[in-house]
Amino acid sequence: MHFTAPTAQFGKTVVLAYPDTTRLGGYRAALGLWRSLGGDDSTLTKGQIDAAPEETVETQVSATDSEHIGVLIGTPPVPNNGATFVFVNGLPAAEHIPVFVDTLLAQFEASDVEKVVVVSSANLSGVKGGGSERLFALTGLQGLPEISAGACTGDAMLSALDTLGRVSSLEMVVAVHGDKRPAEFGSEFADEDDGRVVAVLGGVLAKAVAPGAAGVEVTATRVKCGGEKAVQGLPAFG
Repeated sequence: MHFTAPTAQFGKTVVLAYPDTTRLGGYRAALGLWRSLGGDDSTLTKGQIDAAPEETVETQVSATDSEHIGVLIGTPPVPNNGATFVFVNGLPAAEHIPVFVDTLLAQFEASDVEKVVVVSSANLSGVKGGGSERLFALTGLQGLPEISAGACTGDAMLSALDTLGRVSSLEMVVAVHGDKRPAEFGSEFADEDDGRVVAVLGGVLAKAVAPGAAGVEVTATRVKCGGEKAVQGLPAFG
């Protein structure tokens, strides 16, 4: 795979948003923080990865391309410790995600990025010890219970970020909030009940890149390419 990066300058820290498998909790938190810091969607620079998407994110600023996965990159005007926001607006087939993640991280390393911050919502019902609706750390977050290395998840992107991030030169900060609700596609499933999850994840992001900032409510929907309606029964951690 190849990441066609724009001429936009990456900051030392990257806030990475991707289509997490429940209600886009992490993506929406990042998008909300971007806008609360004065980020103008019209100033996002477009890049792409040459992989055919199996699902995409539908927002006001994304466009579906059947041959490439779109990536939007921008740095908000409000001081935020030099963080660049990177919105990955699609995912390839699950078997291609490790290479996909490796492509992303290699681009960040080549662009002199030092730290990558990722927040996500995922089904954590398989985590031993219960508390599956809590906030957990995969790497880099003090004071949070950590999901043990080697745990499996239905969110293949999250698993690959955790595994490959541990062996990259990048400092990885990965937080996951448990969400038991089914992973389904379509705007009818983007309910308002997950506002608490988005707020918690937004707080983690703000602490990492813009202390004191508050997110805003945003809409974003997972869309299955090929017209399929829903995907259920994804395996969980554990």
